[in-house]
Formats: sequence, C-alpha cells, structure tokens
Amino acid sequence: MTRVNTVIVVVPVHNEAALLDRCLRAVAEAVDMAAGHGIRCIVRIVLDDCSDASAAIASRFAFPTIAIAAGNVGLDHTVRNALKL
Repeated sequence: MTRVNTVIVVVPVHNEAALLDRCLRAVAEAVDMAAGHGIRCIVRIVLDDCSDASAAIASRFAFPTIAIAAGNVGLDHTVRNALKL
C-alpha cells in the first residue's frame, strides 16, 4: 500500500459567507488530524468574485487565499488558479 505524504485541499468559494466559517473550521480540524499522522496538507481558498463577507471570514484562518473574478465557473478553473499559488 502506498503511503500518502501530502494532501492538497482547494476550497472554491463564491459568496459562501453563511457556510464558510463552519467549512474552514472542519478543514482546519482535518489538517491538524492529518498532521498528527505525518501527512502534510496544502490548503488554498479560492475566492471567486465574492460580494459577501467570504473574504473577511477566510482571512480569520491561516490558509492562503487567492481572489479571482472568474464568475463561479466551476471546480476545474478554481483548481487551476489555486495551484498557481
């Protein structure tokens, strides 16, 4: 069995203020749990043309963010932008 050493997590966000805090708390908990097992996690939050409080909420966490204005075009575009960080 192959051991996983690194996990990349991309969180696409388009006006998700109502759910984002809860989501990022869960991601932070998962990252801590993974670290306890020797797994490195790379987390990127991609803020796609947000007009709500999503950016402010994301800034309360230690994860890097990137702001794009793609207009909620979906996961593929979001992931490609996140990996540019």
